Amino acid sequence: MAAGSNPSGGSLVAAALRRLKPKRIIAIARDGEETEVSIVGERGQYERAFRTLTSLGAVQARCLDADGAVCEVLPLGPTDESFAPAVPAPAASASAPSTRAASAEVAELLRITLEAQDRAVARQTDILREVTDAAVSIMRLSSQAAQASADRADKLERMLQAISVKRERELAAAAERMSELPPEAGAPSPVEQADEMMMQVLKLAGGLVAPPAPAAPTTTPKPS
Repeated sequence: MAAGSNPSGGSLVAAALRRLKPKRIIAIARDGEETEVSIVGERGQYERAFRTLTSLGAVQARCLDADGAVCEVLPLGPTDESFAPAVPAPAASASAPSTRAASAEVAELLRITLEAQDRAVARQTDILREVTDAAVSIMRLSSQAAQASADRADKLERMLQAISVKRERELAAAAERMSELPPEAGAPSPVEQADEMMMQVLKLAGGLVAPPAPAAPTTTPKPS
């Protein structure tokens, strides 16, 4: 019997195609050769697909959905038990759901990784901002401390200058007062003090020049 010669079988296959509504159909020949059958048009497209399967002498029709997954494998041709075409479904059809699940898992892991990276970048940005703020605060405090030290040094210098001027004035006033006092009895005169100082300088210099002889003291004769 030719493939698809049974009208009732053909109508059942066409009905199955209308029920499954596959997006693609793979015709499988007796020797295992596969041929893709196009589904065109809107009305009667599955009957036309069945007629194409019959003309190709297909023994099986593998129905695929839009994602390429196998919806169902429909048997065609002879129905006696002695004929059992060994055309297994491709391994990809069984692994298609697992592949989609693996892809979804990879996408989820990628999303988690990207979120973790975003959080890490945000944290690093916060740390950098905190470090920058701390550095600015330290520089501000250092500048303030340096200015305060300069102010204290300037104030101390002015105080020392004022004390020095005051001390000089006090010494000058004291010297002036001492110069106005009469000489004490028996105290050397200013000339004698200068001669004494000169003698000490000459002694320190090695005694190269002899100092001038001191003037003889004048005595007033006592009245008889």
